Amino acid sequence: MQEYKQELYSEAGISTYRVLKSIDPIVFSCYYTVFEYYLAMGLYVGTLTSWNKLLYNLTHNMGPIYDMIEEFVHRMMDAKNEWKRSFFWERSGKILGSLF
Repeated sequence: MQEYKQELYSEAGISTYRVLKSIDPIVFSCYYTVFEYYLAMGLYVGTLTSWNKLLYNLTHNMGPIYDMIEEFVHRMMDAKNEWKRSFFWERSGKILGSLF
């Protein structure tokens, strides 16, 4: 700001350029993040409104879904013995988080 008051315009221009250059990655990343969220939401809405895509995703992921449900059922059958162990709760939470 002092450079403009002293009418040192070439130095002031360089300082202004450096400030704008330093905030460019911040502005670009914020814009790009909003754009990526917009694209992701469009894909989610497109998938939820298309029965073909929903059916494909369900059948494509049926193997891991079945495996996680089976593991969760076996863990719950032995819950009386395992409920005090932290691994039981960690793994159960991971299974439920993956399913939903």
